[in-house]
Amino acid sequence: MENILQAADRLFQNRYIISIKKAFIITLPIIILGSIASLINNMPIDIVQTGLSTPAGQVIRVVNGAIWLGSTAIMAILIAWTLGYYLGNTYKLNGTLSALTSVSAYLTICVRTSDGGISLSQLGSSGLFGAILIAIMATELYHAFSNLKINISEDTAEEVRQMFAALFPVMLSVFCIAFTNGIILTTSGKGVDEWIYTALSLLFSAADGGGLSGTLLLVFGIHIFWFFGIHGGNVMDSIMVSVFGENLIHNTSQYALNRYYSQSDKKWQSDSSSEACKKPIDSFYLTGISHFTHISKKSRCEASADGFADCFCACE
Repeated sequence: MENILQAADRLFQNRYIISIKKAFIITLPIIILGSIASLINNMPIDIVQTGLSTPAGQVIRVVNGAIWLGSTAIMAILIAWTLGYYLGNTYKLNGTLSALTSVSAYLTICVRTSDGGISLSQLGSSGLFGAILIAIMATELYHAFSNLKINISEDTAEEVRQMFAALFPVMLSVFCIAFTNGIILTTSGKGVDEWIYTALSLLFSAADGGGLSGTLLLVFGIHIFWFFGIHGGNVMDSIMVSVFGENLIHNTSQYALNRYYSQSDKKWQSDSSSEACKKPIDSFYLTGISHFTHISKKSRCEASADGFADCFCACE
């Protein structure tokens, strides 16, 4: 037992775990603000939506949309910044420069849109896993190159001396990640960020395209993050969408085909009180999703609008 406690203590003292946990905790005020703004705009209550359709309500809707864009929609950027800052501090580096390096490096690997911009989906919760990995890699490179600094006279202003000291480490760190991503992108058609999620999705869907073992592994991964005080749902969100997306499409098409039963064997209509649908709340329900990828005439499955098949089946 003592050995287990010692191993757990060493694990909790890991600089990466500590830095990731701090990064998520410090960004909570911004994330909560964005969540509240999004909740108000999308609250499924008639009186609220009626109020938002008025001239004053339209102003509130626009303001909430802007708040969401400046908070939840750029969650990956916030985490890359704060993680780079705290991880850089563990190496006694300049935290601000480390944070800048992490954000810059992450932006170099983000998926580009047709007009040369950056896809917004990569900046929100869908890009969290990639942002965490790239922030760690960028900070490690910054630390590795930290000895390549330009020393100038001590009479120079402190900010200028820090800039020259970090010039080569920052430039080389960002360049290495951008160069690696460029090679991978031109040779495979996918960038580093896309390959990260492709590899993870294949890992979690290895068993029957997101079957029981893959789903259990995914749930276990979510709770591993929570065990260390990290929001597992946010980190694994984009992976869950990828893993269960195919099942969602299949369930939706089957549901459309079997919406009404033949008069001879139906037990209830589509408006029956036995029909139920709930929004995804946590990871516990995921273990049941994978068993309902095929819908017969004897069962019904309602697909939730957020990208997961949340199933409640009624059978004879």
